Amino acid sequence: MIKWGIISLGKIAHKFTEGLNYVSNAELYGMASSDINRAREFAQKHKVQKVFESYDALARPDKIDAI
Repeated sequence: MIKWGIISLGKIAHKFTEGLNYVSNAELYGMASSDINRAREFAQKHKVQKVFESYDALARPDKIDAI
């Protein structure tokens, strides 16, 4: 299973998230945005496990394989 992280919440993030639903070995694990409230809304809508407070924090965890 490849655990993904997303930086920012533009149009591409929404399309990418929708596309991951068609990949059998992919999971959207975490995300970060400059607007934490928008990040939480996005995470709830797309069932993202973890919202990070900064882009730097998203890059640190061992649980994320690709950003």
